Amino acid sequence: MTFKELYGDKSNEVYNGNLDISNKNLTSLEGIYKKINGNFYCYNNQITSFEHCPDIKGDFYCNNNQITSFEHCLDVNGNFDCSNNQITDFTNKRYFKNIILDDLIMKKYIEYGKINFPQYLI
Repeated sequence: MTFKELYGDKSNEVYNGNLDISNKNLTSLEGIYKKINGNFYCYNNQITSFEHCPDIKGDFYCNNNQITSFEHCLDVNGNFDCSNNQITDFTNKRYFKNIILDDLIMKKYIEYGKINFPQYLI
């Protein structure tokens, strides 16, 4: 189920405040707000991609999903927890101030960054 199917199409709207769509069995963020001025919680779903990910001005908790890549993920201004996902593709890594990943994935994330990105991105 997509965000749009559950809540309608909000893709042209801004959400002011913290948004929690955790535990909804969502597979996609299609139709979500274009910007969230607050924290965004979408953990414990079945989301497979950051496609349609909004611009988030707070913390971002997308842990316990099925995400495989950083593709489509925007910069995160606050804490970013994407632990317990399936991330193996780091080619579109963005700047994350405080990122939480599983230990093995974090090691790969840092190693990839040292090879392919300026130090400030690590």
